[in-house]
Amino acid sequence: MALAIRLGIPETAGAIPTAARRLGAAVMVSAGALWAPAEERFRLPSARCNLLDMALDSSGFVRHASQGGYPWSVAQYVELAWLVGWSWWSQMDLPCEQQIAPNRAEVLSRVDRSAELYAECLAEARRVRSESGPTSLAAQLSNPVPVLQGRLPEDYARSAERIAKVCGGALPSFVGVGSLCTRPVLGSDGVLAVLTQLDKLLPEQTRLHLYGVKGDAIGEIASFARVASVDSMAWDFRARAAANERWAAMTDEQRAHTQRTKTRNPTAHRLEHMRRWYLRQIQELQESVKC
Repeated sequence: MALAIRLGIPETAGAIPTAARRLGAAVMVSAGALWAPAEERFRLPSARCNLLDMALDSSGFVRHASQGGYPWSVAQYVELAWLVGWSWWSQMDLPCEQQIAPNRAEVLSRVDRSAELYAECLAEARRVRSESGPTSLAAQLSNPVPVLQGRLPEDYARSAERIAKVCGGALPSFVGVGSLCTRPVLGSDGVLAVLTQLDKLLPEQTRLHLYGVKGDAIGEIASFARVASVDSMAWDFRARAAANERWAAMTDEQRAHTQRTKTRNPTAHRLEHMRRWYLRQIQELQESVKC
């Protein structure tokens, strides 16, 4: 089964979801992109997203790295899950990157708390379904996808064990692995080391989604048959970096001319990077399959 790539999209209105639909790309939407802080509630994606294959991520890394935690409750998050036609939705989880969890005690605490959060999301989803009419949107709500967390490969084994207990002894057939956006591909705690550990541990039928994978890691990951899908917003980081470099290289006169003539179009620049990045990843995956 081919590896699927979900484009991470930072906006659910405007040109970006439209461009993703034209590419025929499945997408990953971060809950943080839909949070309205002034109103302390989630807004819904625009109508432009109606035809997209969308999955929901809880925005754990961004929220904990920059803001110290989730500003929304489990109940609010689960409500977002049933109000929108997501292909699937992730549990709320606690990432373990160095800037968030600086020591081993904190890493292990967050691994265990992530399992507890899965139990809370699962219980809330069951409550919503049980209290809803058979024809309501809420009655169709799926269970959340559990997300394994950790720093070292053995932490992910611990995470799998904790979540399996919540599930009655066995993991479901589809499980997330997060978050990998700052993790190297190689090394003792790299993406490949984590996958190798999980490959030995998990039942053969359990397939994985990897959150926040760098583009240059996708080809390596494709060799693991149990990896069903990945998501990445690497295209947007690269687009912004390229735009900043180009702006910095301009003279004051060139910058003034660009501002005066309004020839600087950040959205068009980002869309072109998104298109090129996605098509390149698809091509490289196709070539790796041929090999």
